[in-house]
Amino acid sequence: MGAYINENQTKKINSQQKQTERTNRIQSLSSDYHEPITPNEAEILNTSIETAAGNVKSNKWQPIDVLRAYSKKAIKAHEKTNCLTEVMIKEAEGWVGEINMDGKSVLSFPFLTSLQ
Repeated sequence: MGAYINENQTKKINSQQKQTERTNRIQSLSSDYHEPITPNEAEILNTSIETAAGNVKSNKWQPIDVLRAYSKKAIKAHEKTNCLTEVMIKEAEGWVGEINMDGKSVLSFPFLTSLQ
């Protein structure tokens, strides 16, 4: 019985630490991610993935703008439902800078992988 209690306590502590880490990662994001969704971001969110990929490739939209739109939506959903398990938005900002707009790597942007 004692091992079971310790295991549950350990799980609870780990869960609390993970929640704190997520909260800190979200709070440490730039103010852009804490502002309301803009009309341009709403347009991005209401566009199909195929069209979004085309708009990024044609330079109509910048990859960082697409990332921010989807990230803001995810953060707002998390505030209501505690649905995020990992928050890697800062890391994704670095990946956005590595996108080759002239080549196929634009399709490897995390939410565009279904187009490959």
